[in-house]
Amino acid sequence: MDSNQRKQHPKTAFQAGYEDGSPLYIARARMVDGINTPGKCGPHLKGAYIPYGGKEVIIEHHYEVFVLNPSHKQEYEFQLNFKDGAVPPNAVNTDDGIYVGRFAKEEGLIPGKIAPLHKSGYVGYDGKEFIKKAYEVLVRKELF
Repeated sequence: MDSNQRKQHPKTAFQAGYEDGSPLYIARARMVDGINTPGKCGPHLKGAYIPYGGKEVIIEHHYEVFVLNPSHKQEYEFQLNFKDGAVPPNAVNTDDGIYVGRFAKEEGLIPGKIAPLHKSGYVGYDGKEFIKKAYEVLVRKELF
């Protein structure tokens, strides 16, 4: 794919943040360790950008985008003020022990991963993976 081309995302993609004025969605990709790891994607990016191994790894093909199913009786939201790997019981995971987080950055809110085993969250930007101790957690909230 030409580096000037950008990806189209489903209309039902869950907007999880923004950077530089552009919307960001939750992406996940199976990394070399076999774990489905969350990161970001958006119309201004050329694929999924996954925080992994100290870098922001770009996956141009073979990634998934988190979408909302209008017929589902669930809604999703980010809950604030978590730290040190903590996640609530209704946190959304992308693989065993890996959860979806969101991290504040001066230009926006960026989706990334939370690894309770490491007591940290991870976010990718500017080609690097950054460790964050404080973050928001994506949760599934049941509607009654």
